[in-house]
Amino acid sequence: MNTWRLPWEVRKQMLMVDAISDQAAGLRRMVQPKPVRVIAVTGGKGGVGKTNISVNLAVSMAEMGRRVMVCEPTAWVGGM
Repeated sequence: MNTWRLPWEVRKQMLMVDAISDQAAGLRRMVQPKPVRVIAVTGGKGGVGKTNISVNLAVSMAEMGRRVMVCEPTAWVGGM
């Protein structure tokens, strides 16, 4: 169907309906929960390479296309 021959108001309504349906589909995708995996790297002593292991693991997983978040609770030590 050639929509360019339709009046502008009709075309505008058609575009708005398309935009709203696309927005609704995007919102539905956003609220669908996805499983989260947590990998904890721990150690009782400082200077054993926890940050090194964590960052290298995160980089490797990101290179494989995974979404990664690294959280270092002892950030005031200046590791990362």
